[in-house]
Amino acid sequence: MQSNDKKIAIVTGGTSGIGLETVKELSAGGYSVLAVSRDPSKHANLHADVGNDVTFVAADVSTLEGVRKVLELAESRGRTIDVLVNAAGFVRATGIGTPLADLDAAWDAVVDANLKSAFLMSMAIAPLMSRPGGRIVNIGSVSVFTGGSKAGTMAYAAAKAGLHGLTSTLAKELGPDGITVNTIAPGFIENTGMTSSMDEERTRNLVSQTAMRRAGTVRDVAAAVSFLVSADSSFITGEILAINGGLHFRV
Repeated sequence: MQSNDKKIAIVTGGTSGIGLETVKELSAGGYSVLAVSRDPSKHANLHADVGNDVTFVAADVSTLEGVRKVLELAESRGRTIDVLVNAAGFVRATGIGTPLADLDAAWDAVVDANLKSAFLMSMAIAPLMSRPGGRIVNIGSVSVFTGGSKAGTMAYAAAKAGLHGLTSTLAKELGPDGITVNTIAPGFIENTGMTSSMDEERTRNLVSQTAMRRAGTVRDVAAAVSFLVSADSSFITGEILAINGGLHFRV
C-alpha cells in the first residue's frame, strides 16, 4: 500500500543490473518507485525482491508512446515526482569490423536506448518534478573517457558522451528551479547485462587495470545514486561522478 507522504521515484531500465539495484535501494529508502523496462516477462519474478511499493511498467522509453505511458502513470499519482533515474541502455557491436549494412540500425538502436530515452524522459518528467528538490540521475559510462574495453563500442561510447553533455545542459536549465541533474559513470561493474557474459581473461584484465583490484558491484553504483538524490547533494549539479575503482582517473 502506497503512503500518501512517500516520495516518488522513476527508474528506467529497472529490472536488471544497475537499474534493478537502484530500484531496491530507493524502495528501501522509503520511495514509491515506478520501475520501467521493455520486457514485462521479468516483472512477475521481481516483486519479492524489491519491496512492497514498487510498480513495474512495461514501456520502451526510447519512443514517444512509451514515454507517454510512463508520464500518464506518473501524473495519475497526483503528486510531484521527486527522482528520475535514467538507467536504460544496452550495447551492440558498432566498430570497424561491423558489416556496413548492420551499422545504421545498430547505431540508431544504441543511441535511442542510451541517449534518446534519457532526453525524452527528462523532458517529459521535469515539469512534474518537485521544485525545489527534484533530482535527475543519468547512468553514463567510463567508456566515454577510455573508448571502451574492446573494439566495437563506438555507438555506445558516443551515446554515453551525449548523455554527459545532456547532463550539463539540463543542469543549467533546471538549476533555477532547484532541480539537480548529475551523471554517474561506472567502470567495470560485475553481474550486469553488459558484463555477465565476459570471459575470464577479459574480466581479469579489467580488474588488473583497476586501482582497487576488484570489479565494481551494482550496489556501489546504487549507493552513489542514493547520495545524489538525497538532500545532502543539493548543491551538486552538472557533475559526472566516476564510480570505477580507479580504472580511469580524470584530471
